[in-house]
Amino acid sequence: MQELQGVIDNIVFQSEDNQFSVFRVKTDHEGKVSVVYRGPAPFLGESVELSGSWGEHAKFGRQFRAEVCQAIKPSTTDGVERFLASGAVRGIGKTMAARIVEHFGSDTLDVLSLSPHRLTEISGIGRKKAEAIGMSYAELSDMRELMVYLESHGVSANYAPKLQVQYGATAMKRIQENPYSLASDITGIGFRTADKIALATGMDGACEERIKAGLEYALNQAASAGHTCVPEELLLRETVRLLQVSSSVVNDVFQKLLAEDMLRTEEVGGLRLIYPEYLYQAEVQTSKRLLKLRDLADALEKVNVDKIIGQWESEAGIVLAEAQKEAIHASLKYGVFVLTGGPGTGKTTVIKGILAVLEKAGCRILLAAPTGRAARRLADSSGHPAVTVHRLLEYTPNGGGFNFGKNDGDPLDADAIIIDEASMLDITLTYHLLKAVQGGCRLIFVGDVDQLPSVGAGSVLKDIIRSQKMPVVRLENVFRQAEISPIVRNAHRINRGQMPEWEPSSDFTFVEIENEFDAAEYVANIYARLTQQSDWQSVQVLSPMHKNPCGVQNLN
Repeated sequence: MQELQGVIDNIVFQSEDNQFSVFRVKTDHEGKVSVVYRGPAPFLGESVELSGSWGEHAKFGRQFRAEVCQAIKPSTTDGVERFLASGAVRGIGKTMAARIVEHFGSDTLDVLSLSPHRLTEISGIGRKKAEAIGMSYAELSDMRELMVYLESHGVSANYAPKLQVQYGATAMKRIQENPYSLASDITGIGFRTADKIALATGMDGACEERIKAGLEYALNQAASAGHTCVPEELLLRETVRLLQVSSSVVNDVFQKLLAEDMLRTEEVGGLRLIYPEYLYQAEVQTSKRLLKLRDLADALEKVNVDKIIGQWESEAGIVLAEAQKEAIHASLKYGVFVLTGGPGTGKTTVIKGILAVLEKAGCRILLAAPTGRAARRLADSSGHPAVTVHRLLEYTPNGGGFNFGKNDGDPLDADAIIIDEASMLDITLTYHLLKAVQGGCRLIFVGDVDQLPSVGAGSVLKDIIRSQKMPVVRLENVFRQAEISPIVRNAHRINRGQMPEWEPSSDFTFVEIENEFDAAEYVANIYARLTQQSDWQSVQVLSPMHKNPCGVQNLN
């Protein structure tokens, strides 16, 4: 890598998330240089050392692409004044910067760092303001030191602000004492990065902190794949492979975590399954709350359900199938109800029927879905406002964790809640949803277990149906068969164990191609043609693999 040193002359661009910046540096030998850096921009007037390479941009010309940007103390009083005038230190503007440097000269930064009380020697700076300026400069110094430390261990300096917010003035100390805390506390820093820092700073590869972090990482990897638990033998074997330590060392820490209830166990079918504590509690509490809610539905008084359904059928110009009527009745009878079925089986029609009865009964109704797209589709099809489950629960980010405004202390104000596309609910989100549902409120899950599963751990809808503890109506009759896409019809055929039917000139065809390279080219040509005919967001290419010429990586 090439080196460059200079003073920040102009901040051209700074992304909102501090992940990208463009600035100009005034250097002694290269003049003013345009710098592109994947990280936060330094402060105006700050002296920096850059490591990277030169490149040529088609529009903006010669640029220095910095991989490392390290702040250094200004070497002249003019540099110190420019730095302080930039606003880097809270409480110091251009005029005050000039007065401070004029008074303290080359000792200015030492005064700010070691003797901020001396700032009271400047007219207009009292004791409280001097303390505030000293604290701001200390925070800035800590931040710069932290950025240098992270970059020296191959970690992006972008994480420094997050770390300082999380740990405050003790950030450096916390990281040096236990780098593995980064993996659990800071979103974006995983086990492998934390492990790299730990081993680079001389931490024992067989220490308890590392084994604990390795076990946690293995469980988190399983959770990312949708599993709430892992067989004990598999967990221990994977952790040994990951850490390259003896099985006895891993087992010692594992037994300690079990004794401290940081890990939980369940015996199922002769297998000893291991849960992280938070997923274990989510599963147990979700089960308890579902069973409790099931039997607490408030009766709909003075409402003739059959009469309302009949009136609604006449107004809508439809005739409900018996299974659809059964679904509407069941949703009103129980505190928890599941409506499932494949595409085209009339789930949306049932939702409309349920809404018609609930509205006649004067119920307060809330509709939600796991994703924004699903929520918009639900709102369009039902004619009723719908939001994401996160928005329904008033979610706010909390260091990568969960912080919901709606919970058992401040439950949702509703008599009925309908959750569409429930196959995408994971166990953690479902647990927080149930915490916000008060007794007497109806909770209606709608979804197709053969559709997209949850991104997080747990197959909630499928498990609820399999448990046979909750009332479920499964719609199987496909309505308006002739009007339904062959894709939908073939999805049902595949579910029944039948071969799909290839229909030339339809939206479901099979193309036989000799090799994978020709297949990739064929797909690319189809994509190009379709995106010329319509919005690119309405075209999707699905591939069952990542690598290979027809894989996701190559096609993208």
